[in-house]
Amino acid sequence: MKKLMYHILVLIAICVVCSRCKHASDEEQIPCHCGEANSIESLKEWAYFKTGTYWIYQEETTLELDTFVVLNDHDFVTSQGNDQFDYEMWRTRDQYYYRCWFNEGWSALDCNNGCCECRRLWCSKHRPGDADGEEPLLTFPTYVGSYSYLGWAGGDYGKVEVVDYAGYYQIGNFLFTDVVIQLNTNSVLDQAISGSQYYESRIYFAKSIGIIRKEITETNEIWNLIEYRIEQ
Repeated sequence: MKKLMYHILVLIAICVVCSRCKHASDEEQIPCHCGEANSIESLKEWAYFKTGTYWIYQEETTLELDTFVVLNDHDFVTSQGNDQFDYEMWRTRDQYYYRCWFNEGWSALDCNNGCCECRRLWCSKHRPGDADGEEPLLTFPTYVGSYSYLGWAGGDYGKVEVVDYAGYYQIGNFLFTDVVIQLNTNSVLDQAISGSQYYESRIYFAKSIGIIRKEITETNEIWNLIEYRIEQ
């Protein structure tokens, strides 16, 4: 009888140990929680806009208008085998061209948690005789804390970071869904009229719509989207 009890106790102990090992193994395999826009196709849904798209913004205090119009777009695989898309815009307020682009070869596991693939929507600013910088405009995926360092514009080497996320956000009569809020400490879209200083901006970016609101820290300007047409 004692021998039987001994074997039962040993069997129970083995089961307990195996159970704990399995539990630990399951914990190690828990996937990263990377939010939305964590694949190339979902990033395109968020941030790829085709020819014919336009956005019209109005500043809350001065009522000044600013318009961006997409002039051309491309979606292809590079000779290195990387997915890339880009689109070029004309802006009425400063009379510059802006080219937004993404290349999978520029992705990296550096989104602040060491396991999510970080993808950046880059933006350059230019017109004949003046190429005026290129920086990550937005960083994906959309989880709060995801970030990308800035290394070129304005000279202060800041970063763009997801600081909040809203399921719904209303501006006037528009109700936008899936809105990621990013703080860009050196925004290529917002530059002093004279000089090379780029301003810090809080940018509200809605899925399949684009930028719906900008709050510029240094100038206290707030620009809201008042009219748009989207081609994707």
